[in-house]
Amino acid sequence: MINDVPFVVYTERKQNIRLIPARLANKTEWSIYYDTDSYFR
Repeated sequence: MINDVPFVVYTERKQNIRLIPARLANKTEWSIYYDTDSYFR
């Protein structure tokens, strides 16, 4: 679990933060997180 990247979607409503889904990032999302150049290609 050391190399796992969480993928979290949230929304802010007034003073509350609401988590929508939370899961492990897939291969593409993991790549975007660790290799910033891949996001802009």
